[in-house]
Amino acid sequence: MTGVAHSSRWRFDAAYLAKHEPGLALLVDGPGGRATITGTLHASRLDGLVLPFELTFRYPGQDPYQLPDVYDDAGRFTREPDRHIEQTGRLCLWLPVAAPTAEFQRTGGLAVLLEYTRDFLTRQLTYETRQRHGLQPHWTGPEWPHGDDAYAVWAEETLAGLEGRQVARLAKAAAGPPLALSAPCPCGSKKQIGRCHRKPFETLRNARGNAAATAAVAQLREDLRHD
Repeated sequence: MTGVAHSSRWRFDAAYLAKHEPGLALLVDGPGGRATITGTLHASRLDGLVLPFELTFRYPGQDPYQLPDVYDDAGRFTREPDRHIEQTGRLCLWLPVAAPTAEFQRTGGLAVLLEYTRDFLTRQLTYETRQRHGLQPHWTGPEWPHGDDAYAVWAEETLAGLEGRQVARLAKAAAGPPLALSAPCPCGSKKQIGRCHRKPFETLRNARGNAAATAAVAQLREDLRHD
C-alpha cells in the first residue's frame, strides 16, 4: 500500500469514529511510529443494558491495513485463559491464522473489527452472569481450545473433507507464489482453483510463517495418510 492509500484510510477511519463511535479516538504518532485507538466502546448485556468499556486498539506500526490488537488496559476483566484474556490484557478475539484480515483491509474494515470486539465484550458479560449463577459452561458459543490444540482444530476445520495427498499438495502450493483463480487447483482435480479449493488454499497461504499452524497441517496430513 502507498503512503497516499494509508493517509486516505486513516482519514476514513477517523471520520467513521467521529460519526459512529465518538467515544473512541484515533491517534497516529508519526515520530513515535505508533498508531492507536483509545477510549470507550459500548456493548450490551443480553438483557439489553448497555455498558461502557475502556479499551486500547494497538496497531503493529503505522499501517492502517494491519489488524490491531485490542487491550483491556483498565483491567475490567479477569486475566485468565477461560475468558480468553491474556495476562497483558490483550483480548484473544480469534486464532491469529483465523483473523478476519481480508475483511479488515477492505474499506469499512474498522467497523468489522469493532463489531467483533463488541460481541466479545457481550460474551464476557454473559460469562460473568453464568459464573455468578453457577451455570456451566461460563463461556457460551464457539471458542478455540488453548495452545497447540487450537491449531489442530483449525487444521481439521480448514481442510475438512480432503484426503492426505490433497492436503500435502495444497500445503506445498500455499508455501509458493500466489496462484491466479484460473490456475489448476493444486489438489489434482484439474478444475480451476477458483472453482475448487480456493478457500482452504488461501487460508493455508495466509498461515505461512506460523510454526504452530504448519505443524498442525503436517500432523493432520500424517493422520489422514494412516487412516
